[in-house]
Amino acid sequence: GGRDRQRAFPWSVSVKHICHAVGCSVPCQPEFLMCRKHWGLVPQVLKARVYRHYRRGQCDDKNPSRYRLAAAAEVIKYVAQREAVQGARP
Repeated sequence: GGRDRQRAFPWSVSVKHICHAVGCSVPCQPEFLMCRKHWGLVPQVLKARVYRHYRRGQCDDKNPSRYRLAAAAEVIKYVAQREAVQGARP
């Protein structure tokens, strides 16, 4: 249920919505997973997964599907890995 989801994904129930990229605190609309900068790093195939599992009202009732949460986690991980690689360059 919702409580289990809150424990597993504490970022999904914030009062103020911010970008879900690791270390980013840029405010964005609740309907957006990430700020423009980070969303721009995401390949189209991953964006499509996030869009496919979006349900209107999920930001209000804080009850996204497990598929949406899985797609979001995949995107968050992708961006974190990409930024880690970019940060390692001289």
